[in-house]
Amino acid sequence: MLLIEDKTGTSDHGGQLKRYYDHVVGGRTKLKSVANECLYPIYLKTGNQPLSKDRRIERATDGLHRPYKVFNRQEFLEVLDTYRGEHPIVRDYRAHLRGKECRTNAWTAWKEEDREKWSRDSWEGLYMELDKQTSLRPKGWRTVPNPAGGFLAFLWNWINLDEADSKKASVTLCLEVNIKHMDRQKLCFKLIDVDKPHRSQLKEQWKRRVLEAGEGKAVRPRVLRAGNTMTVGHWEGDWIAFSNGSFDFNATVVNLKKAGRILDRAARLRN
Repeated sequence: MLLIEDKTGTSDHGGQLKRYYDHVVGGRTKLKSVANECLYPIYLKTGNQPLSKDRRIERATDGLHRPYKVFNRQEFLEVLDTYRGEHPIVRDYRAHLRGKECRTNAWTAWKEEDREKWSRDSWEGLYMELDKQTSLRPKGWRTVPNPAGGFLAFLWNWINLDEADSKKASVTLCLEVNIKHMDRQKLCFKLIDVDKPHRSQLKEQWKRRVLEAGEGKAVRPRVLRAGNTMTVGHWEGDWIAFSNGSFDFNATVVNLKKAGRILDRAARLRN
């Protein structure tokens, strides 16, 4: 028996996957009790999702006879493409998913002159591809809300600080794409989860470290505030690379690796 949890633009939260599983095996549905060994839980995700979430879902075995198996949009389209009938609901839904897939993969054909037209779906597609680049030490991507409308963030080169800096703080690199104005993008050097007593000290320390290690490729942010999360440096110039006006993925990854080396050097500097 298949237990299917369908997610589009949202993700699991509040232990709901385990709760649904327990409802079924505990007999709290019209199916009555279902034996653990007969249940195959499926997490159907037709929207875009970070690779780290896929892995977390498939590794979550606590109290489950079998963990959920992620079934994504590409896999679902492979099944739907075998359909040869004319039912309008099936055909329209397949066309809907194909459209989402095409928009997500549109980053592969980005043109520099059309930068202001790049969509959220295509940015998520780029982030999904960057998420596979293990040499970047990716931390995943997510939507970060704020009063200005929020931004899409891709994190990589995450470094946990030692107790001399702060007990739980980390420093990382972050791509930020403004959700309301997606032609506004920046590469940031950030401090994350900084305890209040350490904020002013770490802000100044890491601003100096990043600027020194950056040797001109990292510059001071226009606004430098002390808080739980702080931007202590920006990449100077365009981190996105183009070749003959077309987006160059490999050269862009090279820039992200250069930023990673700057952050690694900054982490080795003394206060």
